[in-house]
Amino acid sequence: MGATCGRAGITNCAGRPQVAPTQEMGGFHVGAIRVNQAYAQMYGYSTPQQILAAVKQSVVQLYANPDDRSDALRILSERGVMEPREITVIKRDGSRLVVLVSAREIRDASGHLVCRQAEHVDVTERDR
Repeated sequence: MGATCGRAGITNCAGRPQVAPTQEMGGFHVGAIRVNQAYAQMYGYSTPQQILAAVKQSVVQLYANPDDRSDALRILSERGVMEPREITVIKRDGSRLVVLVSAREIRDASGHLVCRQAEHVDVTERDR
């Protein structure tokens, strides 16, 4: 994304409204998987379909340190929300991208997990 900060929203809510995609913001839905254009581009893919095909087996491959994903899921399970934290991810070309990730769980009236939403902000240039 060059020198600008890019933002990508991630959600795994089937049928939930998705953040409107812009050049800086994208969406990724895990489970009922959907990806918007900005998220795909942040990770080096031309289309949402390309990134979905690439991570069909596991989104863990996007993490430079797979424990980061495990930690995020643990925090969400324990607290229902994860405050922003930096995570290094891997783009399509193998290069690394530092993203600031925040996330939350969405539950129904009975307390059952409906989905998880997250937002990625590209802070790679800021950290250089």
